[in-house]
This record gives sequence, structure tokens and C-alpha cells, in this order.
Amino acid sequence: MTSLLANHRARVLSGALLMGALLVTTACGTAANSTSGTTSASQSSTQQTGTSQMLPPIMVTPGETDVSVPVGRYIVFNVNDPAHSTVSTDQPDLLELNQGHDDGSAVFNPGGKALAAGTAVVTLTEADGTTTSQITVHITSD
Repeated sequence: MTSLLANHRARVLSGALLMGALLVTTACGTAANSTSGTTSASQSSTQQTGTSQMLPPIMVTPGETDVSVPVGRYIVFNVNDPAHSTVSTDQPDLLELNQGHDDGSAVFNPGGKALAAGTAVVTLTEADGTTTSQITVHITSD
């Protein structure tokens, strides 16, 4: 009878330990999942920029001739043939431009980053060399 009682106590204790372990694991998993689910996007973007969230670029569609961009934001020019179109600006100190390109795994549209407040004119030349458009970019300090 004593061994039966000891065996029963051992099972109850094992079950209690197992339940405790499951509760701790579940609680930690839930806390980690809920925390990372609500803050991971802001944490990762804060880590990338240091102090603020990463914002999407300002997209310029074909036919647009006037656009406003805050300092520090990126701008992307949608063109028919990104790898063979070119962009230039009359104010490189205000707007740093990148040419479109194809790196073999992806095709990137031309774009740039607003460096300082002011107004810059971007000249966009499509791949055929004959279609040129100008876009006035107003860079704001907000």
C-alpha cells in the first residue's frame, strides 16, 4: 500500500511539474508572440533608421509634372524601361539621384533621396531617347 501511495504521489507531482512547464512555455510564447507581432515592424524600422520608422518612397507616375517630397524621403520614378531610362537634375545638392538598373535578379526604377529643402527639376529620358519629361520636385523641410 505504501508503494502504491508513493507511486500515486510521484504521478501527481510529475503531472504538476509538466503542467507548470507547459504554462511557463505557453505564457512566454504568447508574450513573445504578442510583443513581436505588435512592435517588430516599428523596432526593425527604428533600428534601420536609428530614430524613426522607415517610410515608403514617394511614387511618381508617368505624366506627373509636379511632386512634393519631405527632406530625407525617397522618390521613385515609374518608367516603361527602368534599366535603360535616365534621370538628371539641375539641383544635385538638393536631390541625390540613382539611375534605374537591372542587376540580373530584379529591375529597379530610377529614383533618389531628398537631401535639403528647395526646388529641383528632374529630367527623365525614356529608353528610346526621344521621350523626355520634366518633373518639378518641391522638397519640404517637414
